[in-house]
Amino acid sequence: MKKRPSFFGSLNIVNLAQPGGFGMGGKIEYFYNATGIKLKKKVTDGTNITETQYLDGFQYQKPPSGVWGLDFFPHAEGYVKAVPTGFGGAPTSIAFKYVFNYTDHLGNIRLKYAQDPSNGNAISILEEDHYYPYGLKHKGYSSIHLVFNDEPEGPSPGITLTPVNPFLGDSYKYKFGGKEYDDTFDINTYDFGARNYDPALGRWMNIDPLAEQMRRHSPYNYAFNNPIFFIDPDGMAPTPPDDYFNKAGKYLGSDSAKTDNVRIIDQSTWDDNKTINDQGGETIDNSVGNENSVAFSESDLSTDQELEVYQHYNPTDLKLSADTKSEVGGAAFIATQYSDGSTTESMEVNTEGNKKSSKIADDANAIINVFAHEKDHYDNYKKDGFDKYVETPKALREKRAVVTQMKHPTFSKTSKNFQQSMINYGKKFGLQTPVNTIQSLGIKHIKL
Repeated sequence: MKKRPSFFGSLNIVNLAQPGGFGMGGKIEYFYNATGIKLKKKVTDGTNITETQYLDGFQYQKPPSGVWGLDFFPHAEGYVKAVPTGFGGAPTSIAFKYVFNYTDHLGNIRLKYAQDPSNGNAISILEEDHYYPYGLKHKGYSSIHLVFNDEPEGPSPGITLTPVNPFLGDSYKYKFGGKEYDDTFDINTYDFGARNYDPALGRWMNIDPLAEQMRRHSPYNYAFNNPIFFIDPDGMAPTPPDDYFNKAGKYLGSDSAKTDNVRIIDQSTWDDNKTINDQGGETIDNSVGNENSVAFSESDLSTDQELEVYQHYNPTDLKLSADTKSEVGGAAFIATQYSDGSTTESMEVNTEGNKKSSKIADDANAIINVFAHEKDHYDNYKKDGFDKYVETPKALREKRAVVTQMKHPTFSKTSKNFQQSMINYGKKFGLQTPVNTIQSLGIKHIKL
């Protein structure tokens, strides 16, 4: 295991990192404006000083014994790399090369690719990254990591794709969550804006600036310890933002709101109003998105299209089916055993009931929380096997699932009606909800 160097740093009045020393003349300095936006990073390594400036997605770099130059800037699907050409002293010109990012639904940049000018402009993969849920990179996949480089001499002079090496690095370091990875002096953390995140620990390196609003959770936890469902766009608070789906049920993107609504929007309307963030992900202004969309429960999607929306939140490998007759909201884990001993498993979503009961369909937190209940059933089924699972009294199975559901970080974010209905459902099977749990949720006048 690589040992990290000791890092000694401090925080300024906006709780952001200040100069950190690494011994032997090593130091990192960060510069911010009054609102906490990072403007510059300065790395001192002995007598060598490297500086990076940040300006609305445009990034400039000044290497040791060099001059300031444009490094890259974003475009709708990735970034444009500025490649200095004409070496032999100072560069005489700049060549701009488009790099495209493949970004997953959580904002993680999984693949970078571009045209290779030395190979007839054929598409080449520059880098491939896969992540554990908390952001640590997988090993054992493609080790390809290429960057654009100008080769003024040799058998094939010109711009080529060259493997990263100790003398040629990749300055585009946006990876997990689309955030900038800082491997300077092996600190190996991500800059989320308000805080720095360590993917090896799955914890923040700074205390939560909104800790008083989430007293049930550690101020250093990342995404409520559930990074499959939650994102933290800026290091302030984990949240599923308002999610937008087209009329085929395909997930399009999210906005910056914290109301966690599920909205249906025309694809053309989304395309006309969407914007692109610095990492190439699609988003939309909350007011524009809400004005031009409808709530999931008010949409005219077919049953199959509705199931596509639910699939976005499904944490299991179970196939989803629909119960269109039930007036009650929720879902159900279903296991069937046949005469030959074989079994099938699925999950049935109460598509009609979810439109009526506490408007579950319109609340991403409620949908996720319902699935957490059914996932508990499924997890115990996989652990026990069919016979033992069905022999377990239903009251015990349901109490376990409700407890899991109430401990899930989404539960406290659902509506009071939803919370009350789940408490009452648990009582139906003998679950006595602790008074302090009821009080922490703000629910009154309940008899235990």
